[in-house]
Amino acid sequence: MAVSLENARLFAELEDKVEARTAELCAAHAELSAAHAQLGELYAAREREQEERMLEQRALIEQQREVIHALSAPILQVWDGVLAVPLIGALDRERADELMHSLLNAVTRGNVRFAILDTTGVEDTDEAVADHLVRIVRAVDLLGVRAIVTGIRPAVARTMTSLDIDLRALGTHATLREALKFCMRSLAALPR
Repeated sequence: MAVSLENARLFAELEDKVEARTAELCAAHAELSAAHAQLGELYAAREREQEERMLEQRALIEQQREVIHALSAPILQVWDGVLAVPLIGALDRERADELMHSLLNAVTRGNVRFAILDTTGVEDTDEAVADHLVRIVRAVDLLGVRAIVTGIRPAVARTMTSLDIDLRALGTHATLREALKFCMRSLAALPR
């Protein structure tokens, strides 16, 4: 009987220990579950913040791209009736189309007689660049404005002559300064 009592006592002790350990494990599990939920919320919040930052960065990049495009071919009124467009960088089809659109709008808004396209800053010169320039010149000429191309590099000149294009109507001057002098003389000679 003493063994039975001892076994009962040991069993009760063991039950108490198991119960206490189970309570500890349940508390630890609840703590871990709460920590896991909190980490999930933090992770979701961080992802939202990163997404917002990424959207802000994309908007900023787009805004900067628009500013760069605007500055890469500004249309400047350098004299009464004279616009100048200093071209800088590559002149691809998209940029040439944007330039043509902006220039044609500027030409139709004011009393413009001359549009000077200064190619001194154009980087790449191939048939596409030459073709873009000729298309812009023709479009401006169709609106009754004399287009003048300045700063043509030797490589551009070679490319333009290799194209099957009538270049007689293409007004050119070596520098922007020479073209501006020509425009001022031509405007001064017009009857008032």
